[in-house]
Amino acid sequence: MRGFVTGTARMAAGFAVGAAAISALPQNADAGAFAIREQSAYSQGASFAGNATCGESVQGMFWNSAIVTCHGGRNFEASASLIIPDAEITTLAGTAVPTLGDPGSYGQFGFVPSSSSSWQLNEQWYVGITTNGPYGLGVKPDFPSSGMSYSREGKIFSLNFNPTIGYKPTDWLSLGFGVQIQYFDLLEFSRSAVPGGGGIINLEGDDWGYGFTFGALITPMEGTEIGIGYRSSVKHDIEGTINAPGLFTAITAEADMPELVTVSLRQRLNDRWTALGTFEWTNWSNLPDAKIIAPAAGGQIATLPFNYEDGYYFALGAEYEYNDDLTLRAGAAWEISPIGDESRSVSLPDDDRLWLSFGGSYDYDERLTFNFGYSFITTFNTQIALQPGNPWFSAAQGTFFGDVDNTVHILSFGARYKFGDHEPELTKF
Repeated sequence: MRGFVTGTARMAAGFAVGAAAISALPQNADAGAFAIREQSAYSQGASFAGNATCGESVQGMFWNSAIVTCHGGRNFEASASLIIPDAEITTLAGTAVPTLGDPGSYGQFGFVPSSSSSWQLNEQWYVGITTNGPYGLGVKPDFPSSGMSYSREGKIFSLNFNPTIGYKPTDWLSLGFGVQIQYFDLLEFSRSAVPGGGGIINLEGDDWGYGFTFGALITPMEGTEIGIGYRSSVKHDIEGTINAPGLFTAITAEADMPELVTVSLRQRLNDRWTALGTFEWTNWSNLPDAKIIAPAAGGQIATLPFNYEDGYYFALGAEYEYNDDLTLRAGAAWEISPIGDESRSVSLPDDDRLWLSFGGSYDYDERLTFNFGYSFITTFNTQIALQPGNPWFSAAQGTFFGDVDNTVHILSFGARYKFGDHEPELTKF
């Protein structure tokens, strides 16, 4: 950590913000850095390959606003994902206080709901809304442990409302535009004040932020869909408190959530098989650092050097129409994490990861469809080296070296209901 002012209380507050804030933001390795990818049970089954194209779902609106135009009438779709981490950190030689034990199992179970709806107004205009939690979950290493001076507990909650309008000027082109209204809440984040465990430091705060979304859907020929989606950065001016030994005061911090660009392809191969693909870029370098301000403690007390690189996601998958009612899908993906070896910490042991998924859809009748998906995620040879050169290292917090064994299981279930067909004579512009 860098930029701490002098004074024992202010220094403790600075250390707290650095460790607690980064603990607040990470996930259980189910998406790069602290984002949540589980926004659709339909797309989960193919590792999100093709997620920005139509298919038989409206939840792709999260990645591409133009998907609001994909289905006529009125549609509502909801999903829920259970995230089951199996992640452990083992202390290695060189750690400042190795006798305190391993951080152990740091991942927490997560439950992620999401929903999308679309409504066709006439032959060209559509409206809809998505409700998602794009960031969240948390970490909680075993306590006491050798890494508790960097992370003890972290939780975050977010909620994003995205009302959307779609326009379909031709049969081969659809456009969509939406507004993001996002709530971001650092719920409870703590670490020990010193490596040996003396004192507890907590941070909390929240904010509402705003952004926009844009998307296009191109159908150059029958059976081919190309989807391009953009989610803007959402800036949060977080206001909260820091509670440290000898200090309890208000703090503020600015954090710009990353932009997201998604490009997907859906290609019909024959009557039963469809190929799927997705490329995704997340502008995590938009968050190089965050300045923590505590007016009562003299102003800026810390700079959090995230040092993130951009994140990338590559997915390939396929769908197989088993019969008129059942469609099966599977996919694999490789995700390049924005967290590198040089900046990994106990509170964010993120790394590149492999996704393997399968799932399907079952048409109960003409209006109701059930979706399900399962994903297995794993990283390889992940280690933590909190030492000089790592931007999160602090001499006061001591060195920490650890080996990370990280796998995640995700179960997703969802349903889509079509309320009725469109009657264009009822609504005309």
